[in-house]
Amino acid sequence: MGVQERLRTAQQANLTEFGTVTRVIKGIFAYTLLTELVGALVLMVRFVPLEGWDRGIHLALFHAVSAFNNAGFGLYPDNMIRFAEDPLVLLTTSTLVILGGLGYLALLGVALYLRDPRRNRLSLNTIIILVTSASLIVLGTVVVTVLEWNNPGTLGPLSTGGKLLSGYYQGSPPHRGLQFRGLRGDARRDAVHHNAADVRRGQPGVHCRRH
Repeated sequence: MGVQERLRTAQQANLTEFGTVTRVIKGIFAYTLLTELVGALVLMVRFVPLEGWDRGIHLALFHAVSAFNNAGFGLYPDNMIRFAEDPLVLLTTSTLVILGGLGYLALLGVALYLRDPRRNRLSLNTIIILVTSASLIVLGTVVVTVLEWNNPGTLGPLSTGGKLLSGYYQGSPPHRGLQFRGLRGDARRDAVHHNAADVRRGQPGVHCRRH
């Protein structure tokens, strides 16, 4: 890592020693790999029973990495719509998106602040990231849920819990405006209805697509 890169990293993380910067870079790699691995292990709980070990592990790893990096890619034809009422899949992937969006440096700043608030103050950059992200998540969730609550093409056919869950999943700005993309009108309605039947039969469900 060059001097300029270290200086930029130090400025972002409120650090002054190059040795500390190097440890932070190692921490970023460790944080990324560990977070994606934990996310994949959680998703395996759903995907392995539905798809078998080989494909289930592949789907879990792919979607964990895709979510953490906010890539917006899914391996199901309809992406994530069939999981529109599945809290394990939606909460896991949305948490990965948020953690990836906040970034290691912001979370490191929070961890250091909680350990010793007197010595480690939150940087202005970290405060802006945390406040903005939390505000937009709450606002986006409320707006999408309220506006789409009775829409037969989106949240309308879902149960109350499903509406709240999918409203949060689609309304969280870190997801870059998650939508039931690729399906409209009756197609979306049918996908949701098929999802309930698929879950009862133990078949895979649908992804809400990111972009």
